[in-house]
Amino acid sequence: MKNKFLILVCIVAGIMIGYSLFSIFGGVQETGTASAKLGYDSVTILTDRDYFPVVREAIANSKESLHLALFELKYYTSKQYKDSNENLLVNELIKAKERGLDVKIIVDEYGNKYGDLDEVINMLRGHGIVIKYDNSKTTTHTKLLIIDDEIVIIGSTNWSHFAIDRNHEASVLIKSEQVAHEFEKYFNDLWGES
Repeated sequence: MKNKFLILVCIVAGIMIGYSLFSIFGGVQETGTASAKLGYDSVTILTDRDYFPVVREAIANSKESLHLALFELKYYTSKQYKDSNENLLVNELIKAKERGLDVKIIVDEYGNKYGDLDEVINMLRGHGIVIKYDNSKTTTHTKLLIIDDEIVIIGSTNWSHFAIDRNHEASVLIKSEQVAHEFEKYFNDLWGES
C-alpha cells in the first residue's frame, strides 16, 4: 500500500511540475474569452522612475510605428516645466513622426474636462500625428504603447508629471512579436470604436 501511495504522489507531483513549467515558458495564457499561446523574448519591469528613460529610448529607437493609448496625456507649456519628462516623451513622438513613422494616439475624453488636453492634441495634430478621443461610452484607462509591432509597454503609468516623476507606478516592457500582435489587434479595435 505504501508503494502505491508513493507512486501516486510522484505522478501528481510530476504533473504539477510539468504544468508549472508549461505555464512559465510560453504556455497557454487566458486573454478574456480567447486563449493564445504568447511567447516572449524578454520582459523588463519598469517601476517608478525606471519608466521614463526606458520608454524615451525605446521611442527614440523606433523604426516603423508607435501606437499609444492613454488615459492621461499631458504637455506643460510653462517655462518652468518646458523640459519635463512628460514633454520630452511627447517631443519624442513628434521626432518619430518627422522620421516618417506611423504614429497614432488614442486618449480618453475625460482628460479634456479640465481643458488641458486640447492644447497637446492640437500641437500633435499640427505635426501630422493622428490622435483620437476614445468612444464616449467607455473610459479608456489603459496605458499602452506598441512599438514596431515588436515591443509592448503596458502598466499603470500615464504621461503626466505625477505618474512619471512622483507616483509609485508599475509597468512592463515586453519584447515579443506575438504579444505585440495581440495588443495591436486590441489597439485597432479601440481605434475603430473612436
